[in-house]
Amino acid sequence: MPTRGGGREKTDGAFSTLSREVADDCEKGGVKGDMLRAAERLDKNAPTDALPHEQAALAKIEELQKKLNKWQLANAQEQLQETVQALQDAKAKIEKLSALESQSR
Repeated sequence: MPTRGGGREKTDGAFSTLSREVADDCEKGGVKGDMLRAAERLDKNAPTDALPHEQAALAKIEELQKKLNKWQLANAQEQLQETVQALQDAKAKIEKLSALESQSR
């Protein structure tokens, strides 16, 4: 049966790796540049010119959010499986104890 501490370290490590990947994807995808160009257009009171840059940045951020959500779902499923296994193990131990108690009477 996996321990909670070990699972947490595994999860933290995986999330750390994913966070670095997302940050790298932001950099490579030019999210910062899109946002800066949009901000510059807005500073010049040109919202129409800013819109394409805002939309580009948002589309890239939404893709990164999907990546994070996918990891979160996979992590939740793994944790659920571990919890179900722990409950099954506990049930088996309780049944064994109950059987031993019945035999001793």
